[in-house]
Amino acid sequence: MLRPIANAFLSLTHIKQDTLNNKKVAIIGGTGFIGNFILEQFTEASKIVAFTRKPLENCPATVENVLVDFSNWDLIKDKLKGVEVVFSCMGTTFKQVKGDLKLYHWVDVEIPFEFAKIAKELGVKHLLLVSSVGTSPNAKGYYLKMKWELEEAISKLDFESFSIFRPSLLMGNRKEFRLMERIFQGLMGALAFLIPGSYKPILGKEVAKAMIQQSLKQGIGQQILEYKEIKALL
Repeated sequence: MLRPIANAFLSLTHIKQDTLNNKKVAIIGGTGFIGNFILEQFTEASKIVAFTRKPLENCPATVENVLVDFSNWDLIKDKLKGVEVVFSCMGTTFKQVKGDLKLYHWVDVEIPFEFAKIAKELGVKHLLLVSSVGTSPNAKGYYLKMKWELEEAISKLDFESFSIFRPSLLMGNRKEFRLMERIFQGLMGALAFLIPGSYKPILGKEVAKAMIQQSLKQGIGQQILEYKEIKALL
């Protein structure tokens, strides 16, 4: 009795994957923590365009890596033609910009918004954005205020589908070593059962997989996905 059900589930999963692979997909932030995990899921896809500031390491043959400094928007427009789904995972850190708030804002807000605006003009149906739990115009931290600003700006573009992912602390091994983050991850992991739902830590790989599942949906309007909603997609 269980075998037919299992076979039907496997068949449905296969259909979903084929549907995704038949779409032209683009990503910004492919060298980042979540972006890299997303690209790993597309090893069998044939229409993936990754816009990055530096070359992707071990770039799959199926991924077209377009190197841009995000000032040549004509090149970006050309490569975005025919794209249906965009994963927006771009971001930096206060340390990486050496405290330059203007540069911080340019990378985390201005570039992703300009990219989203062009994507909308070219007919992209679904934009999926990596944001953060706790975003608010009244947030104490500059980072959370920026994420709120970007969410609000993109929401006004009125995409057919706009999915905002708001994870809390991202767990997993990053390319760059961050001592305090590793220590904090260990503490948060051990105490996860005490942490309120939306603020529970989550694996970066899980967020990436959930984003891919969400990208299969069409005509859903704007949706905000925090810990519970992200886990449900898995």
